[in-house]
Amino acid sequence: KTWSILAFALSLTVRLYLNFSQNLIPGTNGGYYPLQVRSILMKGHLGFSDMPLLFYLNAYLVKAVSLLGVSVSDQLIIQTVKWTDSLIMPMLVIPFLILMNLKKSAPTLSSVAVLLFVTLSLQPLILTSDLQKNALAILFSVFGLAYLLAFLERGMRRNLLLAGLFFMLTGLTHFGTLAFCVLYGSLLLFFRYKSKAIIPFMLLIAAALGIVWNLDRTRFFRLLTFWEELFEHSALLHGMLGPPELLQILLAITMGGWAVRSLAIFGDRLSENEKGWLLSSAICLFLFSFPLLDIEYLRRLGLFAFLLEAFILV
Repeated sequence: KTWSILAFALSLTVRLYLNFSQNLIPGTNGGYYPLQVRSILMKGHLGFSDMPLLFYLNAYLVKAVSLLGVSVSDQLIIQTVKWTDSLIMPMLVIPFLILMNLKKSAPTLSSVAVLLFVTLSLQPLILTSDLQKNALAILFSVFGLAYLLAFLERGMRRNLLLAGLFFMLTGLTHFGTLAFCVLYGSLLLFFRYKSKAIIPFMLLIAAALGIVWNLDRTRFFRLLTFWEELFEHSALLHGMLGPPELLQILLAITMGGWAVRSLAIFGDRLSENEKGWLLSSAICLFLFSFPLLDIEYLRRLGLFAFLLEAFILV
């Protein structure tokens, strides 16, 4: 517990510094979040169609602070958004502790290394300030996947209900992250239940599409034709692979290959759930690091790579 608290505190300190080292919210999209929050406070609704949960959460926090006698101002909105962003990624410590609890033999030093990796490596730090929506959705998604894995490992309806709740919260926050959850969760179910997973898979797809249809019709119709953009500006063929993308691809292939090799060597010692866990992580890593993908898709999917690599480490 002490090491977990220290990992949380160190990550929080770094993110507070990154957020509060300048007056405005850093990043290209930094101004988008306070703009949406102010629209809710002034008009009662979002200024632009989007997944709403994060913006309403920040608006309610601003309102709560105002009850203490602080006037609602642009500065208060910006400060609230910064504090929310600073707290999100350090809280990944909690769902990863749930995952580690499923593998009780993990040494303390290894556990601390994983916690530092998921809170302070390159990709978690990229998810700062102007990617707050992505960060909160990733937090919810790891909670959901942790409880899904707990259900597959130990049963208990409570774990399945909690997994469903966190997947719903993910969908209300960021659709791209919900798509990641559907893909990874479906792979886990297929490896465990084989053909019996088809009906749960269809239900997951229907639920995800239903959330998007109700909240953002524009995004829903774009989703129906996403494959037309998937290889439109191939990172490899158009010479867009810079050092960050090359490092992302190299690490993803290395970790995915390590997972497959571990399955080949130690497969007889692993449970069916552990095999599915490793193989699902490896498949997603290979898919998300495919260099022929459109450069924007490669960068966005690459934001999930550190989670898959951490799942393999666990």
